[in-house]
Amino acid sequence: MYFEHLTELNFSYNGFKSFPLDLVNQKKLRALSLANNSIPSISIEFFDAATELRYLDLSDNEITAIPAAIRRLEGKLFHLSLANNPRLEKDRLRSVLCGLTNLVSLNLAGTGRSESSLSELRNLSKLTYLDLSNNALSSVPEALFELNNLKHLKLNKNKISSFTVKKDSSVSELTSLNLSHNKLEKLDESIGCLVKLENFYISNNKLSALPASFGFLKELHCLYINSNTFCEFPLIITHCSKLVELHMCFNLLTRVPPDIYWLTELEVFSTFGNVGLTIPPYLCAHFTFSTPAFSPYSLGAPSNSTPWPSFIMWTSQVLKMKLSESENRTMR
Repeated sequence: MYFEHLTELNFSYNGFKSFPLDLVNQKKLRALSLANNSIPSISIEFFDAATELRYLDLSDNEITAIPAAIRRLEGKLFHLSLANNPRLEKDRLRSVLCGLTNLVSLNLAGTGRSESSLSELRNLSKLTYLDLSNNALSSVPEALFELNNLKHLKLNKNKISSFTVKKDSSVSELTSLNLSHNKLEKLDESIGCLVKLENFYISNNKLSALPASFGFLKELHCLYINSNTFCEFPLIITHCSKLVELHMCFNLLTRVPPDIYWLTELEVFSTFGNVGLTIPPYLCAHFTFSTPAFSPYSLGAPSNSTPWPSFIMWTSQVLKMKLSESENRTMR
């Protein structure tokens, strides 16, 4: 079967147990998704024909090896997802990636990668998005610090116990970093080098404090530090003047200081699951409720005379609930 003008094809969730041989004839394909099937291997002949392929999603299959023929797409393939193929051969993958130097987006989540199997990443200098979540990483692969175009990095659900940004590292261009669900007990002062960071996810670790250099993250818009061990509100956060969302659910907070009012752009402050937290009188005095009766969905409106956040969600006491308990336990 051949469709002369077919350029995009989505065969996700179709229950395929083998690679569809008809795809070998689709010479003009630019985007192909075979995600969430049970495909164990990819036809070599497919890469002979699909010379215009730009996007390939093979995630959530049973693939054990990627044919070396995929290197025929060198200079053309921009987006590749191999996520959740845990039996993918490490050595074969290494040789394949070395030839795909034009990749912009790469997803290797859930593929059993360790630090030693990722050295080839340093050749992918054009990467802007990299997902290494849910692997076997105990430290950050050295190769990542050489990716000078990387904007989005996901390292969540590993076993990483430290994250240090090397001096003059290329990852200083990061705008989004996910380190949630690791074994971090503290953040190194070098975190302050990530001055372009806008979204930072460090939930489900063992953090109880933030370094002084955290205040250099002036572009930070969204911060998730749920499910850690913070007993006190980290005052250094108030130096992140562009912060819009702050999520501190399931910590050990008992109070929030008035200093939080320096976060004049703050719209969401979520504290669900801090059992001992009480709403301080100085906060209540400057907020009115949008409904006559206090309810879990009451929304506080700030005083016009004070530069408060547009609203603060006290989800432990609750003015407004945005995230459910289950979402916050597993989110990022």
